[in-house]
Amino acid sequence: MLENYFKNSVFNNFFKIELNPVELSIAKESITSKYTQGLKASLLYGVLIIPTLLFVDTTVLGSVLIPITMVSGTAWFAVSLVNIKRKFEPFGNELTIDLYRAFTTSLMFLALMALISLNSQIFGRVTAWGINYPLVSYVAGLIGTLLVFKMIYDVFLGATKYDMNDSMLTGQSEAAQQFFTKSLDFSHQVTDLIRRDENIQTTNYYISDGFSRIFNTIMMIQQQRGVSFTKAQNLNEQILTVLKHPDMPQEEVEKIFFSSLLGFKDLLNKNNNSAKKIGYVDIEIECLKSNTAESSRIKALRYATVFTLMYEIVTDEGQDIFV
Repeated sequence: MLENYFKNSVFNNFFKIELNPVELSIAKESITSKYTQGLKASLLYGVLIIPTLLFVDTTVLGSVLIPITMVSGTAWFAVSLVNIKRKFEPFGNELTIDLYRAFTTSLMFLALMALISLNSQIFGRVTAWGINYPLVSYVAGLIGTLLVFKMIYDVFLGATKYDMNDSMLTGQSEAAQQFFTKSLDFSHQVTDLIRRDENIQTTNYYISDGFSRIFNTIMMIQQQRGVSFTKAQNLNEQILTVLKHPDMPQEEVEKIFFSSLLGFKDLLNKNNNSAKKIGYVDIEIECLKSNTAESSRIKALRYATVFTLMYEIVTDEGQDIFV
């Protein structure tokens, strides 16, 4: 029921957007494991807090709830998991659930407090009845205390877990981004270098250097996200043979370049919209495969086009294109 409420009401317009399979999976998982579960807990706590709202001075309760709502709300909106490592994603989702539950629960309490306070003519009799029984007020106060402590504890858990995640990223995000940007810029420069220099050994060097920088970038990204980078590592070791010996037999060089190009294509996230642009690269791949009689210079120019397309593909989606 709650899950349908989020899908059909809260996120109705969101799901009208054309989402790729990865985005759709993330959205559905968030609704199921985060929003639905968080709201269920908030509704349960809301029912349990009603005696406290009826039989305890709401002025005192309001002075407690408002700061908690501000703290949990600020923490919730401030938390960003954009740089979280992939292997820590379940942990990241866990900490956002803690903060979301605390925030929605505090909002639920404030809404119920407003409802009861503004409709004293309806709830006044119940409140008057409870005043005659001191034990009712004691129990209501105890329940309210436990629930408020639970909210505070959720904020504490979320903040502590977020700090642990932040510790895991110390210094890595900036270094990875700088390396990524430099490698991306060089892959674009390789295009001009290949087109300007007609010496085949020099272009062999440029192409192999361009591929090597891309594979090193992929390795850093995948290692940072907790993803195996063995495939990129093997491709890099292969391309380094040309980088070290650009004068090796051209037939062997071209086989390594072609293998590296296919390897790059295979490393792209197939569920990413930008990766679909690899279709433009497929044209060059088909030409390199079928036009065996082409000169080495023409093949080098085809790789110049490939590096331009690589640059556009990676620019579109950034580091997520490889994970």
